[in-house]
Amino acid sequence: MSSPYFSELVKGIESVIMHHGYDMIVCNSLGGEHSTASRYIREKRIDGAIVIAQNIQNKLLLEAAESGFPIVVMDRELNNDHIVNVLIDDEQGGYVATRYLLDKGHRTIAYINGTFSSDCNLLRYQGYLRALHEAGVEERKEWRLSGHFTKEGGYQAAKFLIENELPSAVFFASDEMAISGLEAFREHHISVPEQVSVVGFDNIHLSHYVYPPLTTFRQPKTDAGQLAGHVLIQMLKGETVDSSYILNN
Repeated sequence: MSSPYFSELVKGIESVIMHHGYDMIVCNSLGGEHSTASRYIREKRIDGAIVIAQNIQNKLLLEAAESGFPIVVMDRELNNDHIVNVLIDDEQGGYVATRYLLDKGHRTIAYINGTFSSDCNLLRYQGYLRALHEAGVEERKEWRLSGHFTKEGGYQAAKFLIENELPSAVFFASDEMAISGLEAFREHHISVPEQVSVVGFDNIHLSHYVYPPLTTFRQPKTDAGQLAGHVLIQMLKGETVDSSYILNN
């Protein structure tokens, strides 16, 4: 769990799971269907699962979930009697972040993607588009770049903008990418926010300690993790739960 976003999410889950006397195993999902996480789910070596990794296949989760093996998924929607979705309203979050920049007078706003296959990334992008459309601003495709939700990706995306055409503002779909983007702008002597405004997303702990200060939008990470933990415990006890829960940013 090298990502600060996932680390904070896991802390929320752990605080609930261990309080109820369960041990928690955090499994690596690298390798997709061949990963340790996928194997544990496929072989049902655990009592239940909370899935926060997009590279674990939907097909595996739908086949594995049953009355004796409940699953909670986060940041995606699956329809199964033994799967509960815990979601954050990423579309609204993307809209609010973009609206913030528009209200500051920006009309040239780049969007730095996370992972294209990620549901939360797609929803943030849809929120970005909705805000642009409402303001009568046309999207420029060359200003939608992929940063893969990584530090290196954010840095390279910012560098591409610097070397080509710099918009007046950049919305990074995660704080990790935004922090690296700030580093790229600083290295190239581009002043933030005087020459370009930067907005991140997630409000990870590290974002409070960067310079210049990063404007970012809060994700209820701990709340989402705790909710997922509570829901899984209820399912393990055979209690009735809703099929989906949505948290606002």
